[in-house]
Amino acid sequence: MLTLLSACGLAPPCVEPESTGHDPIIEDGFYNLDAPELLGGAGLLVHLLDLAFEPELFRLHGVGTGGYWVFGTDGKGTLDPLGGYAERLTDTYTGLAVLPDAHVAVLTSSGVLVLDVTDPDAIAQVSVIETHDAAAVAAAGAHLVLLRHSGQLQVYELSDPSKPEMAGELRGLESPRALDVSQDGDTVWVADAGLGLVVVDVSDPGQLSIVSTVATRGVAGDVTHAGDQAFVALGSVGVETFALDGPEPQTLGLTEPGGMALQLVASDGLVWVATLEGFATLRQSPDGPAELHGLEPTHRFAMTVAPAPERVGGAYGGAWSDLLILQADGGAQAPQSALSTSALRLAEGTEQAELWVANRGGVELVLEQLGSFGGGVQGTVGADPIPPAGWAQVVLDFAGGFGGDETVCLASNDPGQPIQTIDITTGDDVSALTVGGYAPDFSLPELEGSPWHSLSDFLGRPVLLVWFTTW
Repeated sequence: MLTLLSACGLAPPCVEPESTGHDPIIEDGFYNLDAPELLGGAGLLVHLLDLAFEPELFRLHGVGTGGYWVFGTDGKGTLDPLGGYAERLTDTYTGLAVLPDAHVAVLTSSGVLVLDVTDPDAIAQVSVIETHDAAAVAAAGAHLVLLRHSGQLQVYELSDPSKPEMAGELRGLESPRALDVSQDGDTVWVADAGLGLVVVDVSDPGQLSIVSTVATRGVAGDVTHAGDQAFVALGSVGVETFALDGPEPQTLGLTEPGGMALQLVASDGLVWVATLEGFATLRQSPDGPAELHGLEPTHRFAMTVAPAPERVGGAYGGAWSDLLILQADGGAQAPQSALSTSALRLAEGTEQAELWVANRGGVELVLEQLGSFGGGVQGTVGADPIPPAGWAQVVLDFAGGFGGDETVCLASNDPGQPIQTIDITTGDDVSALTVGGYAPDFSLPELEGSPWHSLSDFLGRPVLLVWFTTW
């Protein structure tokens, strides 16, 4: 148990440690999809759900709430918005695939739209595959592979994009979420929430068949592959690595990048993972699970990531309406400090508070100093150093009880953010709430704006509060 003493006085209590390397991931560019010149601007409703890169034309495609967008790239960290498409600005497109001859397929609530993007200033819908349960879509040569939530995998012939024709259908999946296609277009890996990792032979669209099914250590939500390995995103469980060089996939182990592993892509020896908290990178290992490499935190939910093949170690990431250009140094190893919170609200008189610090990097995290700007806090840390993928509890003790606003700083050998701060404020009446006690009264309008209702109006009746978002 390491005890870190508080500091007092006007001077900053934490001193930045000497550099121990450089951050393995940096943000190298930024574009805001809320920009009013793009699709007329859809305000805070805009967010990205899927990205795909088109290497032949050096174009990046994206979909989400607000429609479809296409950007030109210069390979040096600059994006140029070329155009967009939406039947209505409030539409949500949940996935996409880049097709041959400047066409793309996008998923909507009513089916798959095939768009001609030859001229980004005049994007046109050329056909639609009608279905109300589309889960994911991918290109396999001149074919389109469609997953349906009802448990079907369908292959469509797209030699004429204006007239897609079903060439084959496979049943027997349980709850398919995502898919990845081999470079030759003959094999599809399916992330199935019920079955796990499913390998499908699509070499003959008229004779589709399941080659193997392997259970995963959590709910499979996305899948990617590189060489003879596949990687499956399992939400809060992490990322599972599978060897593909045998008759069926064999698990090599689990990696916990932190956060919720939603979407991933393998490129240049790294596996990029959108984790809600930010963009994590894992280093591919030849005979074991992928290893932690780094994390680039984001201010908004990180939900989608795509490779940037024109840049070694590059990727594009979507964090709500922020479109980021990311650059990783696969040879760099550094610790990554991740605090469980950047702010605490406490009732006056609180004598002790707890938070956690995790290491999202590839080497040990050393906590060098814990300081208090006001001098009224002492702290203990449960482990130091913290190994990769490890975490430690930080206990804050307030001399005489918490009496007012305070800021605590933590100095570590994390080169990306060597000093982090936690703001501690009074919680007013809210922080003094107890289970079984009275909730503070508040009022909210109905969806149409009026009338307003107060919590006290429902005294004596159960009240269920529901938070939701638009994806």
